[in-house]
Amino acid sequence: MSRGRLEQEVKRRVWEGAISLRFTLDPTDSIALTSTSSLPKPYNCYYILAKRNEFLPFILKRLKEEWILPLLCLESPLATSRQLGDLSGESLETALGLVFEEFWIEYNGIPLKWHHPIGLLYDLKVLASPLPINKNLSDLDSQLASYVSSSKKIEEKTKPWDLILHLKKYPSDKLIKSPSIPLFKEMFMSLLKETDFVRNGSSRKVMDLSKSDQLSLLDGLENSSPSFFQNIDRLRGITEVDWAQNPNLQLPIHISKLPPNIPRAIPIRFYIIDASTATDDTHSIIQIPSSVYCLLEDISQKDQRISLSNFKWITLLDSIYSILSEHKLILPSTALDSDSIHEEPPDKLAKIQAELSTWKCIIHGIEPQLGTPLLWLADNFSYTDNFLHIILVDMKSFS
Repeated sequence: MSRGRLEQEVKRRVWEGAISLRFTLDPTDSIALTSTSSLPKPYNCYYILAKRNEFLPFILKRLKEEWILPLLCLESPLATSRQLGDLSGESLETALGLVFEEFWIEYNGIPLKWHHPIGLLYDLKVLASPLPINKNLSDLDSQLASYVSSSKKIEEKTKPWDLILHLKKYPSDKLIKSPSIPLFKEMFMSLLKETDFVRNGSSRKVMDLSKSDQLSLLDGLENSSPSFFQNIDRLRGITEVDWAQNPNLQLPIHISKLPPNIPRAIPIRFYIIDASTATDDTHSIIQIPSSVYCLLEDISQKDQRISLSNFKWITLLDSIYSILSEHKLILPSTALDSDSIHEEPPDKLAKIQAELSTWKCIIHGIEPQLGTPLLWLADNFSYTDNFLHIILVDMKSFS
């Protein structure tokens, strides 16, 4: 498979990646609306195959229209005391006592942030939460416990993600108020402007979209249409780099070979998780604009002049090590100055890799190789908000 076809296949799988969701209604809301905590089949639960790039406001809309409204029209005591057949839209919701802006979703007691992509939420709450192992077990028991833990994690990945839908008591102290679709679309356009500015130094690409183009883009966002992903690709801009010509990313490259349309920086959000934050929602979020290459100093042996005639591509390993060092999340004995990390000899690089071996990195549900160029990841693994969302899990804290 050619490089171009391979990258298209990667993009297709990222765009089409999906997660099976199984919703149940909160018993308190069920009792209030239907006078029973146990809903009859087929309304006792609702399944949705959600794209990883989807957002919860659109899922909430589907739940309301395809599950909750039909359920209440049949089971709510209001249905027997009022003529609901002639009502529709907001009038029907009002008659049934529903306020869409109060809908919210819970997982393991944690309200899910509706402005995060569903794939990111799943990775944060499921894939980034290792099951603890009792340290007091014997070696054999520990191995068995590890096997059971791994089996449970595999089961979690293959069965539907169980979520609870709430219709009332919106936790405004933990979530941004009002998960309405118009509000989210405004937020999404603001995110696109922000990421456009980081990459290009201005938000002109997004600002220059006509009103009809903006409406078409937002309709595609709601429907997860293939044309939407292609439009996001065009807005982001793809850098044509022949990575096959750079098999060893540790070797310097002459500055003349730097492609002309390299972004000024790429927008990244790091999510730092350890044992103390895995079961709640208090993990750290670090947002940075990151360069995709670094210039290397070349000192002339003849006159000791310093020139910047070579560069290196920044890899995922470089970026992770830099952010963990800066925030003192790795041992100071191996910490390097972020400006010199790219000039260290192979033995220092091996030391860095050993230090990072206790950290797990997750992007779009997979653990990418740390030697992957950051620019390639930004071009192929960014979410539709054009951020590269990177989850870092301190595995050592769980042992």
